[in-house]
Amino acid sequence: MPPRRCGSRPASGYHGVRARPSGRFDAEIRSGDERIRLGTFDTMHKVARAYDAVAWRLGRSRRTMNFHDVWTREQAEQLAPPSPAITREQQRRQRELEQRLLIAERDEALRLERARQFPEDIAATEAFYAQKEEKKAAAKAKKKASREKRRAESAARKTARAEKAARKEEEKKNGAGPSTIILFSSFEWTSTPVSETTPSSHSSDYDWESEWQPQSTCSPLPHHPSRSHFRAPVSFVAALGGRRMGGVDSSERTATGWAARDADGHLSPYTYTLRKSGPEDVVVKVKYCGICHTDIHQTKNHFGFSKYPMVPGHEVVGVVEEVGPEVSKYTVGDMVGVGGIVGCCRSCRPCNANDEQYCSKKIWTYNDVYTDGRPTQGGFSSAMVVDQKFVVKIPAGLAPEQAAPLLCAGVTAYSPLKHFGLTTPGLRGGILGLGGIGHLGVKLAKAMGHHVTVISSSEKKRAEAMDELGADAYVVSSDGDQMAAAADSLDYIIDTVPVDHPLEPYLALLQLNGKLVLMGVTPAPLSFLSHLVMMGRKTITGSFIGSMQEMEEVLEFFADKGLTSQIEVVKMDYVNQALERLERNDVRYRFVVDVAGSNIDDAA
Repeated sequence: MPPRRCGSRPASGYHGVRARPSGRFDAEIRSGDERIRLGTFDTMHKVARAYDAVAWRLGRSRRTMNFHDVWTREQAEQLAPPSPAITREQQRRQRELEQRLLIAERDEALRLERARQFPEDIAATEAFYAQKEEKKAAAKAKKKASREKRRAESAARKTARAEKAARKEEEKKNGAGPSTIILFSSFEWTSTPVSETTPSSHSSDYDWESEWQPQSTCSPLPHHPSRSHFRAPVSFVAALGGRRMGGVDSSERTATGWAARDADGHLSPYTYTLRKSGPEDVVVKVKYCGICHTDIHQTKNHFGFSKYPMVPGHEVVGVVEEVGPEVSKYTVGDMVGVGGIVGCCRSCRPCNANDEQYCSKKIWTYNDVYTDGRPTQGGFSSAMVVDQKFVVKIPAGLAPEQAAPLLCAGVTAYSPLKHFGLTTPGLRGGILGLGGIGHLGVKLAKAMGHHVTVISSSEKKRAEAMDELGADAYVVSSDGDQMAAAADSLDYIIDTVPVDHPLEPYLALLQLNGKLVLMGVTPAPLSFLSHLVMMGRKTITGSFIGSMQEMEEVLEFFADKGLTSQIEVVKMDYVNQALERLERNDVRYRFVVDVAGSNIDDAA
């Protein structure tokens, strides 16, 4: 029985298929004197696939053909694998690429048209950038010359040290002993007791050279008094201790807090030693401490640099128990607050501009170390020792538990409004995300006389935003119609969302010169199309907590306006459940721990 024909495929020579009684198909290809048996297949569709694969092989030159390596369907399919499937993600990227190319073409056309209409502007722009490149090259050359000068000076110093060492070695070979041996062999101390008529060694103008003279002429070293009468000057003590290290005269004390021991984040009682208090330090007995989402990140090591045991808490309110001799701002009994940082270098540009939160050497309230190597511990504790610069006074008209959230969340919302000049009445502002920071942002903006729009992903917070917090409008970001209706309506948006989210929908809500202020720390980069910013001269910027001055201002603002935080006060033994609820966003809108009323000393 002759083989059946299977379609017309003249490009690959003679095609033949034989149908078996079992319903399967034998397939082969003949081309000239060559015959290729493809195998037995269940369906004609599989036969066709095998033919297509081998037809591609037959299309090659005779010199490179070798039919003997094709005996099965699998081998034939390997010769011409199917083209890869295009996924939806690849299609989306292709569409974005095409859109960017179209935008680039339009931008290039606009640039050429502008160059044609305003050639003098183009010339001025080119001259500006040429001058900028010249300045850059000059600065680079100056930097190179300075570097070479430093290298030459370093080489000269090395040469001088080598010559000095060689001279010493030569003196040693000639028989002279080390100068230090001669000094101490002939040096004689005398003891001069400190009397009432002797100038105090604690005085900054104490004359060391005149009072302490050695009984030898071979060294200018000062005479050392009796060890029992030795007291170093205050300036010497300060040089040893340093302002942020604490003093050397104060005794250490213990405190009890609730600490995380590992990345599990569970808190339990923990007793530790506070650092020594210095002349400008304040000892604070903690009354209340707010719970921030950062406490979850730090205790569970989400950032990868947590050190244990760790006592969290950076929204601390307490009473001053002791003050150092140089403390001028506070007295015992004052109600004070401590925020996110307790130290800075005090010499960099941000510090000189009273923007301590941007200092590269700032010391965090907890999960950090002082310059003496002692770890910092936060406000989930009975007491703290803090430099007076990083302490703020709580106004009399503000309840201490109400003040706690303002020391982080409140000043975080207030700082960009103040810094970017967004305090003028009549502005139209948006608050993206209604949480601890967001709800305080609504209250601040409303008190400043702004028209406030809350932007959230669902309808479930509409009543809270408009009835309880007083927002003027509520927009659901997942509703295209509502977002379209709110387009080009806002002067600024405070973005408090700490998770990945697109920026394009919210840029569309901004008016000309509008500002999108980012505050949420996201685990992945945020992206946007540049033309959405360019076409409206819009700004994407950020802000981080606030300065000590801004912290004082937001406390006074809340006290003067009679504003309150939406809080839930809990005891310390409930803190683990509170952290779990905060992680589930099950709080309206901030937890505050009643530290003083929790008897944490007894729990330890």
